[in-house]
Amino acid sequence: AFDVAAAAVLDLRRDDLPVMTMLLFGGPASVERLTAALGLPHTQVTGTTRRLLLAGYARPSPGAPGTLELTAHARSWVQT
Repeated sequence: AFDVAAAAVLDLRRDDLPVMTMLLFGGPASVERLTAALGLPHTQVTGTTRRLLLAGYARPSPGAPGTLELTAHARSWVQT
């Protein structure tokens, strides 16, 4: 029930939350790293990262090319 409510508040899919959680607790990561760590199909993780970017919850990590990180906006939503 918590995941459903969190996804609704963030206007994401419930299955997007593991990627967001991984970025929150694991720091910047590439799609490949997220795919391997979560055991999800590459296409699913790619779709999730696109949605996170479009929603303003993730951005390319400036210090590590090819990786994404959560934005301050996303961190404030998730940590409250």
